[in-house]
Amino acid sequence: MSSGVSVDAIHEVKTIMNATDTEHAAFLLRANIERVLNERDEARRLKALSELWADDAVMFEADEVFSGQKAISDNVGALLARLPAGTLFRPASAPVVNHEAALLRWTAGSDPAKPAVTGTDLAFIENGRIRKLYVFLDPRNT
Repeated sequence: MSSGVSVDAIHEVKTIMNATDTEHAAFLLRANIERVLNERDEARRLKALSELWADDAVMFEADEVFSGQKAISDNVGALLARLPAGTLFRPASAPVVNHEAALLRWTAGSDPAKPAVTGTDLAFIENGRIRKLYVFLDPRNT
């Protein structure tokens, strides 16, 4: 017995769903740069975290782990306080998405042509929000 739905139609729906998931994951990573990492106002940063990150989100840095939106916000706030005025995080390329995992290369500095630091974020998306984010800093050129 046939359901009346062709294999081609099913493939088309899956392609559209994957494109939508891919676009949303890419949006989350770009919005995280703009609204979390570049936000010096704690209230606005926490609002962005509540919209972009899961309630039980975890951020992994090389030597530390930050659990929950408040801890992540506090970590970002402390980082921004140590950086020179005018420092901005910027996407260095388009996000790359593979199912629930997404990568975004980024730069940080006051001059986009001469970033002070570069790195990559690896995010795992669950239920439309960032659940885990691993931060990788590139080695410095000496």
